[in-house]
Amino acid sequence: MASSMEKLSSALPDSDDLSSLRRELLSIRDEIEQRLGKAASRGGRRLRSIGGNAGDMVMDVGRDLESRTAATVRARPAEALMLALGVGFLLAWLWRR
Repeated sequence: MASSMEKLSSALPDSDDLSSLRRELLSIRDEIEQRLGKAASRGGRRLRSIGGNAGDMVMDVGRDLESRTAATVRARPAEALMLALGVGFLLAWLWRR
């Protein structure tokens, strides 16, 4: 009967096999790290692009709102003044509560 050590020794590959397996695993790990780095870089560029586009859209909406408000105030100055006074009084009342 073979002892436990003999069984273990026969089950384990040679040290040359272990070192080549280790080198192969390290190269696979390096390749995975490179691919993940490239994917993260592409994702970052895409997010910056999306963020820039969203910022441009917000700025466009803000400019549009400003121009429409200015046009409305020029067209109806008395109503705009009354609305501003009403909002001011409402905010003052809420602020004091």
